[in-house]
Amino acid sequence: MKHQTRPENAFVEGWVPLDDDWEVTAPPVSDRAHALPSGQPLTARLSYADALTFAALVGAQLPTADQIQQLHDMAGRGLAIELVAYTGTPRAENGIEHSIRHDADMRRQAAERGWDGTIPLANWGKSWTAGAPLGRAHLMGWWVPDLERYTPPPGQLGHRSGPGFIQPRPAPGPGPHGASHFDDGTTTLLVRRRAKGVSVRPDGVVSSALLAAAIGGVLGGAGATAATVLEADLDTEQEPVGIPHGYRAAVWELIEDAKAIGTWRPRGSGYRPKRGDLLCSARAGQDPEKRGSGHVEVVVEPSGPLREHPLTLGGNEMNELVEDDFDLSQRDYRGCIERGEVGRHALEVALVEYARGDVKEIAGPLHNNRIQSYLAGCRRGGSPLAGMPGHEHEGGVTLGPSPADEIAWCAAFACWCTYDCLWEAA
Repeated sequence: MKHQTRPENAFVEGWVPLDDDWEVTAPPVSDRAHALPSGQPLTARLSYADALTFAALVGAQLPTADQIQQLHDMAGRGLAIELVAYTGTPRAENGIEHSIRHDADMRRQAAERGWDGTIPLANWGKSWTAGAPLGRAHLMGWWVPDLERYTPPPGQLGHRSGPGFIQPRPAPGPGPHGASHFDDGTTTLLVRRRAKGVSVRPDGVVSSALLAAAIGGVLGGAGATAATVLEADLDTEQEPVGIPHGYRAAVWELIEDAKAIGTWRPRGSGYRPKRGDLLCSARAGQDPEKRGSGHVEVVVEPSGPLREHPLTLGGNEMNELVEDDFDLSQRDYRGCIERGEVGRHALEVALVEYARGDVKEIAGPLHNNRIQSYLAGCRRGGSPLAGMPGHEHEGGVTLGPSPADEIAWCAAFACWCTYDCLWEAA
């Protein structure tokens, strides 16, 4: 059985400081779909293209070669733990049995070295490295004290000796691997900027530039895909490029994302909501712009000469999906999240969900599985740990390991449709 991780199955177990400006994943990105016999998750085996896609979705990026070197140097100063490179396979393999052997050894070493989750881990496989040309891949890693054991004999091309990385710093150019390559020894570290003076959300804020690089760049190099078309069709002078918000369970989180990314259009701004945009309103006397309760609906048809009010589709209205007119002059309306082409594709997914006719809450102890999947996505696309013990809240919404369909789900529905169309595109 091959072990290749899809981006939707990848998650970050934790972030630790790399320096004053950056933090790094520790351990490398994990795979929720596969586990060791101990129950610990396997490390993700993402292709370079999928690593870039996942990085974009969690507001991060691949490390530079300098940052891989920095991890090794930190280990020499006691600021990181450098594991012994596992080179137990004669060549790059992609069978899951090789991933299991590799990761079991890494977990064992980390435990024996007393790693407590607060400092970086180095040498957990080779690492995808930033900067590869379109459609290609760069990687670096596996520091060893005796390169002569892993390189051609003296006198032959490529011979090296002494300490160093088996997979050295990538040279400028295409490198030996394409963007679709994956193997048992190549893992994914991610880095992201550290927040200054504020708490960091587990998934950060999605970067439009990173998303454009991921779905419109590397994936495009491997052949035309729907993701490439999504990015290429955007009029970047008039519409936002990339994911216009994160995967959230609360409307106020959507608004904060949109403000950070630049896609928030407040009431009174003069912006006219378009097809696929999200309309955000206050709820129960609270204000989502002040982190209070809110409601969100997707625009199905905008207002115009033949329509006084936009037609919208919203979740959690009378306990189900409801299509109705939306009066932009109502007191509770707060503003709109502009979503461009991504929003229009997400709307098509939303309309398919509406056409199912069965997305309704179930009274009593039973719950609608479809609604539960919208809410569970806030763990996968937001904080991977949300709902788990010690991480029960996502934007003030208690999810639990199996979310009840009575939990407010309008934001989760809108986000599920957005990310579903992006996964399909990728």
